[in-house]
Amino acid sequence: IKKDRKEIPVTRVLYPHFRKLSVNASLVPLGLAHGLNQYLDEFPYGCTEQLTSKAFAALILGKRPEFGYPTQKRNELLGQAMKILQARQNEEGAFGFWAANSHVSDFQVVYALHFLTEAKDHNYPVPMNVLQKGLNYLKIILGSDIDSLAAARIHAYAAYILTVNGIITTSGLNDLVGKLESEMPSLWEQDLTGIYIAATYKLHKRDREADQLIKKSRPGDKQETDYNNYYDQLMRDAQYFYILSRHFPQLKNTIKAEDILHLVEPVIKG
Repeated sequence: IKKDRKEIPVTRVLYPHFRKLSVNASLVPLGLAHGLNQYLDEFPYGCTEQLTSKAFAALILGKRPEFGYPTQKRNELLGQAMKILQARQNEEGAFGFWAANSHVSDFQVVYALHFLTEAKDHNYPVPMNVLQKGLNYLKIILGSDIDSLAAARIHAYAAYILTVNGIITTSGLNDLVGKLESEMPSLWEQDLTGIYIAATYKLHKRDREADQLIKKSRPGDKQETDYNNYYDQLMRDAQYFYILSRHFPQLKNTIKAEDILHLVEPVIKG
């Protein structure tokens, strides 16, 4: 709201029996969480990625009752997620889409382990055998070959989550960066790949390399949509803000109001 008044027409035709008309106003983009949480609550599917997304929101916003996560609901969602992830973990340590089998998405595996890592950091009880088996699988991912930018992105994400968990990834990370520089020199730095690598450099105390790399990315850098690999502009920008706030707080003053619109506009457009 840039002036003292704002008119918002309700242009959608809604059945009166179930429609809800409400307005939320917030000084921060987190105000969007109300609508996004409702979307997650009503989502009719339950593959590993969707289950993890629903539990992630409950974990992060659970101590903020104004976002609709009273303690009982939060604990129910988190407890259910822990049980299902445990049930879906196969012998290799990966999580299947729907069951503990070989029908696996490596992105979903890293994402689920990101959730378990955050849960542990938030002092929520995590089955440590599940976390450890999963981290062993991430070592396999990091040691495998890459044949595309999408694969490199997952490798970089795996390196980041391993490093957050205190596992040394120097060799695998150097191999990954060497391959990216030789085979994809103009593609990876402004991709989420480069953002995860910058964060991992920071965790390795390679501050100069980390700072140089993260400064090559900005909110709104054009990304190629790839829904087969869970990637688009909004995904990348959201993770950019996450990484920046967690590992590069000194750069927070470089974020302008219009940068935040890169998160807001895709949501508004559905």
